[in-house]
Amino acid sequence: MIFDRFIQRGPSRAEIKQLIDEVDEQNQLYKAMYEQMFPGQSLRKDYKMKDYIKDGYEKNADVFSVIDRLSTMFAQVPINVVMGDDEEVVLEGDLVERMKQPNNYQLWQEFAKLWYTFFLTTGNAITYAPRIVGGNDKGKLMPGGMYLMPTQNVDIKSGGWRDPIKEYTLDLSGTTERIPAEDVMHVRMPNLQYTDGANFMGMSPLKVAALIIEAENQGYQTVADTLARGIPPGILTKVDESYDEDLSKTQQKELERTYKQKYGNQKYKRNAGVPVLTVGNVKWVKMGFDNFRDLQILEMNQHGLRVLCNVLGVPSQAFNDVSGTTFSNMNDARKMVYTNRLIPDLGLLIAYLNVQVAPAYGEGLKSKADYSNVPELQDDKQKVATWANIGVANGSVTRNEFRKLIGLDQVEDEGMDSFMAPFNLVPVGEIGMDVEIDSEKILKDNDIDDYKRLKAV
Repeated sequence: MIFDRFIQRGPSRAEIKQLIDEVDEQNQLYKAMYEQMFPGQSLRKDYKMKDYIKDGYEKNADVFSVIDRLSTMFAQVPINVVMGDDEEVVLEGDLVERMKQPNNYQLWQEFAKLWYTFFLTTGNAITYAPRIVGGNDKGKLMPGGMYLMPTQNVDIKSGGWRDPIKEYTLDLSGTTERIPAEDVMHVRMPNLQYTDGANFMGMSPLKVAALIIEAENQGYQTVADTLARGIPPGILTKVDESYDEDLSKTQQKELERTYKQKYGNQKYKRNAGVPVLTVGNVKWVKMGFDNFRDLQILEMNQHGLRVLCNVLGVPSQAFNDVSGTTFSNMNDARKMVYTNRLIPDLGLLIAYLNVQVAPAYGEGLKSKADYSNVPELQDDKQKVATWANIGVANGSVTRNEFRKLIGLDQVEDEGMDSFMAPFNLVPVGEIGMDVEIDSEKILKDNDIDDYKRLKAV
């Protein structure tokens, strides 16, 4: 092989070209998609990502409340370190301590909440996780641990089409640091845009909901501005009078002057409920806060909550949309939050940790989420316990297998791994056969010690 010759002596120019040709041939797809990339090029990203944070997470009450509640639930699921196929919980060790405190200023719960907030808001969760490169601790995280990067400020730099993700940089003022890709754990939502490597940055769910979020924000702004400015409840205007253009213009100017004097200055806000008056045969033109109902601002906001929940894959009933809810479907809604969103996403994070972090801490060690104390998921455990108990009763499931199915520790007892045979069940083929009877046991069980008495009975 050409690599063997590299070890024995330095490669010739022809061998280098041959190696490059071999690599090119092995990855025709990357060559076709990214051939125009050049080293140091910034991969394409969604430059509205900062707006999703500013106008969505930081400004829209529904976006903040849904993501905040989801991230809180996400962070409260305990993460255990387990060993081997039996997944025995490990209580101490370097990996256990690192999972308790990922870095020197955050515990796991705070780290996980921020990780998930970035993930749901921007479609990316980017973790700086530098490893030790030599010695007995090779591959373990550096003493400082792992830190979350501000996704909206991250740029990915290419190393050319053969190495599309070479390093990460930040666009923060004065920052020139380049972070090697091997020190980064990047979890992303799918992005179907591939131009200029856009697929290497995940797509934010809020991009899909951007218009509905903007409509909600405009509705809230309209209400806030109206309440702050104050408006009269209506106008009295003339009816059925002859039209004089000059006079009408004079009256209009006078009305405008009066209106501005009465309502145009914040110090006259107390006049907000006083109507604008005029003279003559008049009619009442209604104004004011009833317009909110006509504009369906409140309905739009309720609709926006449902759209946002639909985009995130969670039922709106679990987030204060009480329309048509009952106790039963509320419980189902909370359960769906876990099954549709939290469990898959937490499983994705743990999978990355188990591939990129855990192996360096010991063979067979890995992280695992513990859902045993989540109330919404215990109905399933009750169903499992019911049918597993039937299995124990008919001799097809051992008692230790039963304990494992419902999440309890195994018991080291030979009898716990034995199948239990039902005492009162007889195979069909043995019906009618003579069965040996233990007479002494029967007499003892019935408190009979006299044969004559037994015969009399």
